[in-house]
Amino acid sequence: MKKFLQGAFSSVPLFAVALVFLYTWIEPGRLGRQAVREQMYVMLLEFLVIHSTIFLGATAASEKVLKRKIAKVTGLVLFYSVFAGVLSTALGRYWPIVWFWVLTAVKIPSIIGAPPVTYKQWMLRGHYAAMCVCYGLVVIVTSILPVPELGITEAILRAQDFQSEGLWVDQPQRVIAAGFFYFLLMGFYGLWSAVPDRKETSRASSCDVP
Repeated sequence: MKKFLQGAFSSVPLFAVALVFLYTWIEPGRLGRQAVREQMYVMLLEFLVIHSTIFLGATAASEKVLKRKIAKVTGLVLFYSVFAGVLSTALGRYWPIVWFWVLTAVKIPSIIGAPPVTYKQWMLRGHYAAMCVCYGLVVIVTSILPVPELGITEAILRAQDFQSEGLWVDQPQRVIAAGFFYFLLMGFYGLWSAVPDRKETSRASSCDVP
């Protein structure tokens, strides 16, 4: 029960972000003049987080020497910080790189302190895989299937002041829909992964028997 409550607590922010994407899809003007553009950068930043998390997780699971592990993790964080800085510059705001550092800082203790190939690392690898699969799935599906514009009108599109071209720029409802479904799926994955399996339940029951 405790494990499920922890999983449910960790899923709350994911569901909250999913609702923000949904509200942006329906009423983008109420969240700011360039809310659609900012949510697009959230999805770009999430791609960067996923990519960096995979390599940070691989470092945690393979490197045994603490000094080399710290050096590798530091190098990776600096490398990906460059890309987060590019996103911040393009958006004209600091939050992408600050948010990247926050998300990375949360992972550092488990990456540095955890021994290689532990049960926890296997669980983290499963989380990495879920992030990759869900992100790739929602991007592909929303790129192929028709996605309604809802509240993203031509006036809203002009207000974003996009300086580039592409599917997400020309039809931003696709990236907003992708963000909504991605964070929704990750929230449900957090709940699902927190449900004890039969082996864990049976072990817990056997421990309770005198």
